[in-house]
Amino acid sequence: MKKILIIFPDEWIAYSPSILNLSTYLTTKKKVEVNIICFDNGRYPIDTQSIDASVHIIKNSRLKNALLSVVKLHQWYKKKLIKKKASQIKFDVIIGVDLLGVKTALETHSSAHLFSLEIKKSDFLLNTSNSQIKSIAIQTQERYNYLFENQNRNTYYIQNAPDYNSDIQPSNYKTGDQLKVVCFGNLIPQHGVFQCIDYLNFDPDSNLTLTGRLSSKFESKIKTQYAQLIEKNRLILDKNYIPQSEVIQYLANFHIGLCFYDFNLIKQDDFNYISSPSGKLFNYYAAGMPVIANDILGLQSVNEFKAGVLLKEVNGESIKQAINTVKSNYQSYQQSAINAAKHFDFSKAVPPFAEMLLKDIND
Repeated sequence: MKKILIIFPDEWIAYSPSILNLSTYLTTKKKVEVNIICFDNGRYPIDTQSIDASVHIIKNSRLKNALLSVVKLHQWYKKKLIKKKASQIKFDVIIGVDLLGVKTALETHSSAHLFSLEIKKSDFLLNTSNSQIKSIAIQTQERYNYLFENQNRNTYYIQNAPDYNSDIQPSNYKTGDQLKVVCFGNLIPQHGVFQCIDYLNFDPDSNLTLTGRLSSKFESKIKTQYAQLIEKNRLILDKNYIPQSEVIQYLANFHIGLCFYDFNLIKQDDFNYISSPSGKLFNYYAAGMPVIANDILGLQSVNEFKAGVLLKEVNGESIKQAINTVKSNYQSYQQSAINAAKHFDFSKAVPPFAEMLLKDIND
């Protein structure tokens, strides 16, 4: 059996649908043995049983990481640990996720493939040859241009989206129903969680569920600040980890999905965030949910497919107004979300990339 090694140099493999879906596609459709190297610092759950791969976990102390970061040796130490683990695994082709992943891959093997999720300007990437980085999988042309400028590379555009499943039955909102709103994913202030909660002050007839990873410190702050909303069951905290295979069915229980970044807490010119096509956005589409999101480059598909409303200013009142717009023509927005899900269907986007990997194995 052919073997592919994926280097995921971070701790949140459980929240990386692109890599999880890629692994599933390669193992089930192409009958390739997939190995994934990733880190665990105790902050994110890793359910190896729900991942279609052999997962090689490197335990990583948060304290040690913090100390190494101070002296700028954090990435060097991660590379050292990854290379040691990779030396124990047989593989035919190697994929490095993001800059650190592909750097380490090229120190492990003469060539590699880059799967880009987070983008950061790098002379290293610009100066590698096509024989070193043999292909690039990335979400959009804009993000590719940011990293590689006008270079001609073997590139595959794959959105951070799930497979489209026509068997999923989305919730059907009707006038008079209690509106069920969800904010899904990594629940941190930078992802607009406070603005999502503040929306409830402007709409007494709806509830909001926050689903995803929530640190104990942030959870405590929410429970203190919004105790009344929680007591009235208008604000629901769901911290249970949902395997990628169950995410869409779970989200189909809701009517509208929220997808925000708080640029008061993020650098205004952070192109990674500005151009980020958030994974939750595509999960919402696949669940047949209209979306309310920031009006930024990475989320323009909401406008392109008429699948919701984009906001230039994000606050409780503007969210309420956008939700009213969606409610006034809900079925149309819902169908547009489903159309977007079909367009970005991972199972349609990934085959050319997978075929190229198999060709590389056989060459």
